[in-house]
Amino acid sequence: VRSVDTTDNVETSRPTVSYVVGGQAVVDDEEPDSTIDLPADNSALAGPSVTISGTSLDNVAVARVRVGVRNLTTGLWLQDDGTLAGFNLIDATLDNPEQPNTNWSLDADLPPGNYRVFVRSVDTTDNVETSRPTVSFTIA
Repeated sequence: VRSVDTTDNVETSRPTVSYVVGGQAVVDDEEPDSTIDLPADNSALAGPSVTISGTSLDNVAVARVRVGVRNLTTGLWLQDDGTLAGFNLIDATLDNPEQPNTNWSLDADLPPGNYRVFVRSVDTTDNVETSRPTVSFTIA
């Protein structure tokens, strides 16, 4: 179990959990790893509709991918209801939930502006990705 605060700081201790898969014990002490495939970094999009997507990998299974979308001009974050307000992470849709490899996506309508997206994958043992894959883009 790991603690994550409201600004996405992650506890640094690494508890482990063991699973038995196919008669073999598997210790899940590895964090997942994700990428952002769309939109391309530093791209200009017509908007307002944008699809943010990528992949997430884990040694056992990916439980969820959390996506943060921040307007760099206003400092506001995309909310679950599509508005912009304070810090927020949204759970992406997973193509293959609780599998070691999944594509993920988030569709949003965004007003014109400059944006930065980051993602954070979480596996089924609550190991949280500590890298922060990011891309920036502009909605015209």
